[in-house]
Amino acid sequence: MKQEFSRLFYQDIYFEPVKEKNINLGWLSWVNNIKLIKYMSLEKKNFKYNDLKEYLNSHKSYAFLACYRKIDHAYIGNLRIYQLVPNVVSYGLIIDEKYHRLGYGTKFCKVALDLCFNWFNLDLVIAAASKNNPAPTAYKTKLGFHKVDSCFLARWGLEKIINTSTGDGFYMDKKTFYKISENIYKV
Repeated sequence: MKQEFSRLFYQDIYFEPVKEKNINLGWLSWVNNIKLIKYMSLEKKNFKYNDLKEYLNSHKSYAFLACYRKIDHAYIGNLRIYQLVPNVVSYGLIIDEKYHRLGYGTKFCKVALDLCFNWFNLDLVIAAASKNNPAPTAYKTKLGFHKVDSCFLARWGLEKIINTSTGDGFYMDKKTFYKISENIYKV
């Protein structure tokens, strides 16, 4: 279910659909940067321009958005929301190394949750975090995500999709989101 957005604003950043121009603006260098992808489960290495162009034209996502800073329009990262099973999505993000530890990961997550529950009307968002990368675990916990366990995975039929041996799995359901949503944008 591909969605198109013209522009979404949130605090000091804004999002637009990823376009071919983004490949050379930073996306290609990010997916080939070992520091940035070491916690991602990418099957391929050494991406070329055409690999990302083909991916861009074939991806099946609810949203695939490029993020820019409002102040200088610097391209800082991508946010992708994709379906796991009906009414259950996950999201992935990549942020340029020079914008790490500035709170952008948390902002990307807040936008993803808002889109998933308020725009797409989904039931559940799943997110993963590598056991060796504490930052995503910290912001997910701070925002109110629950840790995934094997009973949860079986209930949603996700045990074949989510491998919790390499990382921690987290989830946010619609009920939890609406309970905390009045405070989520204050965090």
